[in-house]
Amino acid sequence: MAVVLDPRFKLKYVRFYFGRLYDEEAENFTMKVKDTLLRLFEYYMNVDENVEVVHRVGTSINEDVNVDLMVVDDDMLDDLTSPLKKHLKEEGGVQRKNELERYLGDDCEDHNDFKLDILGWWRCNATNYKILSKVA
Repeated sequence: MAVVLDPRFKLKYVRFYFGRLYDEEAENFTMKVKDTLLRLFEYYMNVDENVEVVHRVGTSINEDVNVDLMVVDDDMLDDLTSPLKKHLKEEGGVQRKNELERYLGDDCEDHNDFKLDILGWWRCNATNYKILSKVA
């Protein structure tokens, strides 16, 4: 997994060397690595969504509002926010899944750059790869 998260090599390195080592099984082994990365990515994506929800709830109360005056039935709130939550989750899910595909599809860094600080690279690219930077 570490090789795939190294921006100099990514999945291309794994695919190439599996091809040299395991002729017929190379693609199968490569897909197992990619599936493992996808499951890891989805785990971090779900953790990140839960953290965002807690953070939003924790910071959404305005101190100037008198909470005693706000009477909202839970069912009413769910009815109002359900379609929006579903839409945002679907939209965000597609964007985040594309993050993994975007990373794997982007060009690799120079594989001869032995001085590349991989963790530094992930820090610098955390805005482009929000979830993957946490995985790395």
